[in-house]
Amino acid sequence: MSAPMVQRRPNGQLMPGAAVLNPHGRPKGNAIEQLRERYAGRLPEFFEGLIELTKSKNENMRLAAYREIFDRLIGKPQVTIDAAVAKFDVGAMHLQALQRANSHAVPSETVIDGDDDNSNAGTPAIQQKFNKS
Repeated sequence: MSAPMVQRRPNGQLMPGAAVLNPHGRPKGNAIEQLRERYAGRLPEFFEGLIELTKSKNENMRLAAYREIFDRLIGKPQVTIDAAVAKFDVGAMHLQALQRANSHAVPSETVIDGDDDNSNAGTPAIQQKFNKS
């Protein structure tokens, strides 16, 4: 039996009213829950063990023990991220480049001629065509 298709937006987000992917959350009876039930009565003993580690001669051990104690008593510190998000539209940049290139294009009345009939030998002469009307 395959899972039903979930309606998503083009960016991958779920559509409003779409089925929840995990409706019941984590399954009960997993290994973490079993460990919590088994060792819940020994939490004071474990905490005392951490307190003993804070008296260690090893500075790294003391620091790790203090970190564990504080993480459990006051919680882990929040992580803040200062990010700048910039939108880059390749299509718009390409269009602007084409418009810039076209605005600096050689006018249709200008002819680039490679003949050496001017005084600067080796450089192409630019001659203007004039409509004689």
